[in-house]
Amino acid sequence: MFFINLKRILKAGAINFWRNGTVNIATTSIMTVTLLSISILLVLNFLGQKAVENFKDKIDISVYFNPDVSEEGIFKVRDELAAMPEVKSFNYLSKDEAWERFKAKHSSNPVISQGIAELDANPLYATLNIKAKNIDDYPKISDFLSRGKYAEIINKINFEQNKQGIEKLSSIVNAIQKGGLWISLIFAIISVFVIFNAIRLTMYGYRQEVEIMRLVGAGNWYIRAPFIVEGALYGVIGSIISIVILALFVYFGSDIINRFLIGDTITSYFRQNALFIFGVELLLGVAIGVLSSLFAIRKYLKA
Repeated sequence: MFFINLKRILKAGAINFWRNGTVNIATTSIMTVTLLSISILLVLNFLGQKAVENFKDKIDISVYFNPDVSEEGIFKVRDELAAMPEVKSFNYLSKDEAWERFKAKHSSNPVISQGIAELDANPLYATLNIKAKNIDDYPKISDFLSRGKYAEIINKINFEQNKQGIEKLSSIVNAIQKGGLWISLIFAIISVFVIFNAIRLTMYGYRQEVEIMRLVGAGNWYIRAPFIVEGALYGVIGSIISIVILALFVYFGSDIINRFLIGDTITSYFRQNALFIFGVELLLGVAIGVLSSLFAIRKYLKA
């Protein structure tokens, strides 16, 4: 008996869904846009995290020493840095090496080459490039160099510029994520409102059948069930359309997006997380559809 009733409920819900015509298309479209915005938010979160990680991987501290500092003095700084647990690696570039690299880099530029020939001395600084084990370790390393006993022999430390770059990028990513969250929330509210009215419209069309079911003693849950199924179908169909659109976006837009990524690609991310994204879409879509239906049915049956 249970399976017979379940079959009837599912069949009635499917019939209600397909009979709505234009309302059905509009409601499914709104649901699709809602779920698609949530999916895009997940993808943007991945892209934002990768962008910050890629930028952090390129970050280091470049320490420029005064021209009169001997290599022996620089090596003392290097040796103390090597003993710090926060330091991952470092690279020393002498004045002469920096000068030779500069000349080789600009050898094809006659203006710069002429300017180099007119110089009497090497104007560049000996440099120590330092990479930390963690992004949070850079301030400690910077303070050790700028405020410690070696501050007098150091001409410049460029960490503050890199730090500002990280903070600016992080703020942009956070703003995009918050904006996406608000857009998803707005569309979710619109979806609830549209599905609510779609179910109410369906129930109004079946008002005589509902009254007959009441007269013959049908319980409220038996009356509600087909409309709940209808609401759930909006979520199921919307999530399927949404994941297909997202897959097409990833397929056709991957070449452009991957230019901004290092290592992982948007395609590999989508392949690894497609089921998760679809699961989130399906769960949220069905939840929105079912809750909207419950509100509509409850209000109608009380009327």
